[in-house]
Amino acid sequence: MVVLWIVALLSVLAISSAQSTRSETVGTRNLLELAQVRAAADAAVIRGIFGLYQDLLQQTSLTSPIRPGSGRPRPWRFHGAAITLTAMSESGKVDLNTGNEQILHGLFRAAGADEQQALHLRDELLDYKDRDDNPRSFGAERRDYLQAGLGNGPANAPFMRIEELLLLPSMTGDLYERLAGAITVYSRQPGVDPAVAPDLMIRSLPWLAPSVAERYLEARRLAWQQNQLPPVDMLGNATPLLRPGLSQVYSIRAEATLGTAHFTREAVVYLIGSPDLPFAVLAWREP
Repeated sequence: MVVLWIVALLSVLAISSAQSTRSETVGTRNLLELAQVRAAADAAVIRGIFGLYQDLLQQTSLTSPIRPGSGRPRPWRFHGAAITLTAMSESGKVDLNTGNEQILHGLFRAAGADEQQALHLRDELLDYKDRDDNPRSFGAERRDYLQAGLGNGPANAPFMRIEELLLLPSMTGDLYERLAGAITVYSRQPGVDPAVAPDLMIRSLPWLAPSVAERYLEARRLAWQQNQLPPVDMLGNATPLLRPGLSQVYSIRAEATLGTAHFTREAVVYLIGSPDLPFAVLAWREP
């Protein structure tokens, strides 16, 4: 009986050891795949940066058929990893610091805010970055933040990151997620470039009928397919808010998958254009 008990105990120990070894092997393989997929995503971003740089060198005027950074996803493979690479010009987004107030209000509405919430967000955004402590009609200053339990109040300084928008009292997480792809702190211009603007940005333009926005988006998609310049004149009443231009700031997103591992890298780069310093990285993050 003693021998049988010893054999049974050794069997249990052997099975436990085998399971532990298998778990460690799986864990090691997962860590290896994650490291590989992170490296692949980073490599894709660097490839995207130099691709943009080469594209920009060939774009000498606003009449060029397609400007870099239109946001169209491009597939790529790198050392076995499947990657979707997207580059978007920041000039197609509305700048939280310099953007036209009507564009910002329209963007909040297009992203799903009702009129009252959109008015509050617009004024809270303006109060957040101005230097005074006087709230606008629908805005919020230090006292309002304290009453809502939101810290010490607004920054009273320009937005440094788009994530600061989450600090506004009327902002929600879901609304921010819908807005994130159409806002920036890097364009430093009041208007937007419709040729590379996100669809949501076009739909949010003031004085533009929804049917006109949809016709423009369809015409822009066809123009891209045919390597032609999008027909900006279709936007009619919204033209005063538009700022077509050759941007030097781009956001790049690489989504990489290898086996069961998935990783996304986002970067914002400024294309300087100097042979000695072709670009500068303004942001490097995991979303």
